[in-house]
Amino acid sequence: DVVCFGHLLFEMCAGYELTSPQPTPGHYQLDLERYPQVVDVLQMIFESPDGRYPTVEELVLCDIFRNIDLRELRGTCVPSFKHGLSSSTLSLLNAVRRRQGAILSGSYSEGSSPCTPPSTPRERKTGELSLESKQKTM
Repeated sequence: DVVCFGHLLFEMCAGYELTSPQPTPGHYQLDLERYPQVVDVLQMIFESPDGRYPTVEELVLCDIFRNIDLRELRGTCVPSFKHGLSSSTLSLLNAVRRRQGAILSGSYSEGSSPCTPPSTPRERKTGELSLESKQKTM
């Protein structure tokens, strides 16, 4: 998460995507010279002397976040998202579930198929099976 945040922070300040695993000294000097606090955060993320990434809690202690009140964010909960499916979608899912159950239980046979999809454009348009298609299904 911290590495992704580092990439996002870089892209927001530099105005383009960072295509390498981490910013180079050239990135810091040319593209981020106006944002010294951002450079500090990115160096903390990507250039740690002990080779480990900082935690979010450690990042929050950086100067760039000093005047931001993060207490509000600690107590907020994301509301649960309740989604609903249309009746036609539910009907389709139930039909698929019944058919899969019949296949798994062995009670399904090719002849019990509720419909055979049309195979030619004419059949799709008229809804009728051609003589050739009827012979194939027999």
